[in-house]
Amino acid sequence: MTPNVKGDARTAGEGFSYAVLLFSVSLAPYSFGFAGPAYGLFVIGLGGYFVYLCARLKINIEDAEMKKALCRRIFIVSIFYLFGLFAVLPLEKLLERFLA
Repeated sequence: MTPNVKGDARTAGEGFSYAVLLFSVSLAPYSFGFAGPAYGLFVIGLGGYFVYLCARLKINIEDAEMKKALCRRIFIVSIFYLFGLFAVLPLEKLLERFLA
């Protein structure tokens, strides 16, 4: 997604589409029973916030100051979101093992 090639509006639209796709795919382990409620809450909470930020960027793409702030926040949230996805799954399984 490079705005230099296709423009800011198209890049924001594609980013929103990818965020929605990531959110729905991230729900799969919980939906199929491979992950527990902590993972589900994490995905719904932070994943929903990630999609929300991408939607706000898509809507406010013309405001340069807001665009810069949203892009920075989306970048930070995406790092925590992906790290959290891979951290919550094994942590939840370890907690089940020790608490059961």
